[in-house]
Amino acid sequence: MITKVQQNSIRINIADRGIMTIDLEAEMVDHISSAVEDRMEGGMSFRDAYKATIIEFGPQGLEYLQQDKNKALIKKGLRLIAHKFVEITTPPKVFISLLVSVLVYFIISLSPDRILVFDIIFYGTLLSSLGIFGMFFYKNIRIRFSQINAFSSIFFLCFQLMNILNIVILSDKRLALYSDLFLSSIIMFSGLLFTSFFMVLISVNGELKQEYESYIIDRQKHIIYNDFIPSKK
Repeated sequence: MITKVQQNSIRINIADRGIMTIDLEAEMVDHISSAVEDRMEGGMSFRDAYKATIIEFGPQGLEYLQQDKNKALIKKGLRLIAHKFVEITTPPKVFISLLVSVLVYFIISLSPDRILVFDIIFYGTLLSSLGIFGMFFYKNIRIRFSQINAFSSIFFLCFQLMNILNIVILSDKRLALYSDLFLSSIIMFSGLLFTSFFMVLISVNGELKQEYESYIIDRQKHIIYNDFIPSKK
């Protein structure tokens, strides 16, 4: 049985080797600890058992493992957001969406400068979403989950998509010919997209915190030593 200090040594060393998120760290610490224990039962020292175990992953194996997990979770995140988007655009939740659309419709139609109002509302949606997203990550910066890390890539993908859509519409000289309903629908779509994103983000974050709560507490409680394993750096 390896000691707590030895296990903490594994934690900090695999971080040097590319494991950057807590959920994957928890999985790898458990996996590597079990492999090291098996080798130690065969008579190897902790240091030699760890070196033999880590060699099996290759020079950048753990780094690639983290990258592959993030890529897979980006796809999963997009599916969750798409599912939530469909969910919140069905009755009775669609009623709220229609109210928002009607409100935007009247704001645009009664405005003397439709381009300016559309620009303010659309960019206001994007910038407020960016601000909320930034605050969320600032509050959770010390708790890093692979799925939440993947959501950062998804958010900026959504952000760029809506920004490009806005630029394309405003670059068209025929903007005045667009109906108020069309313009309000675009704003409603962006609002629903970011609403879906944040609903899934908060839900997933809550589930991950609950799942890894004991690990996080244990991780924060113990001082991490690196006395047994030489750092890769």
